[in-house]
Amino acid sequence: MSQFVCLVLCLLAVDVDESEKATNVAKRRSDEAIKVAKKHAMEYDIYIDEDRKKKLTLHSKPVLRWTNPVPQETDAPSAEVYGGIFIWTFNGRPEVIASIFKWYSPYKHVSHELQSLSLGKVEAFRGSRLEWYPSIAGVVLKRIPDDPMVAETPIQRGRQLKLLAGAFSAEKINSKGDRTQLRLLPRPLYRYKSTNPDIVDGAVFVLVEGTDPEVVLLLEARKRSAEVRWHYAAARLNHLHLRLYHRKNEVWSVDAIVPYTEVLDRSRRYTSITR
Repeated sequence: MSQFVCLVLCLLAVDVDESEKATNVAKRRSDEAIKVAKKHAMEYDIYIDEDRKKKLTLHSKPVLRWTNPVPQETDAPSAEVYGGIFIWTFNGRPEVIASIFKWYSPYKHVSHELQSLSLGKVEAFRGSRLEWYPSIAGVVLKRIPDDPMVAETPIQRGRQLKLLAGAFSAEKINSKGDRTQLRLLPRPLYRYKSTNPDIVDGAVFVLVEGTDPEVVLLLEARKRSAEVRWHYAAARLNHLHLRLYHRKNEVWSVDAIVPYTEVLDRSRRYTSITR
């Protein structure tokens, strides 16, 4: 075997070894971040009534694990961050969604992004401390344009949900006007049927960058005026300008939260908490 071939094989072995090390580090950090995120999620007690009699139930496991090394702003440093998505429900319906994630670079803290999906108000406590108190409903349900009749069986409705979600698209726009097309995850993060007789079926979808959810898409079959129809609602999991489209028609938009310190406003339906 020539010296050249030996050198090439040695270099390939080094590359494989470094790749394996990087993979092991990433998995270890991802597992660590999820443990931290779950612990933080369990610290919240969230209610949908002022008397604190209607407490939300935390889904026992994160409905998604994610990472996103892409900078949010042009020329910003790449990030190493791992997190999970958590959902709180009441009578089966999702009322709050949170992205809780641990930074490894360029920061070292843990961030909580909380977004209300409730049609009313919510209050979140950590111990006796009131941490979050949105002053308005988290989402507004609207009829899906040209929606099909709601199917009779859960399996049929599951197929409908995927087709309905596939008609939506979204984009994120940073402060310099750079646009990023978001990708719809084809499977819902959470499928539900509420004990509320007006809610026949529903699912939570997300549109992501990398695997990081930026826009939440809620699809819900609801009884209105004695008929059951499909509805949608959108919510943010990012402070930047976001737009949602249905068959290329804009149906929802939120401006960037500026200045960024306003993201920390605990009375917003979307807020960020740093630990």
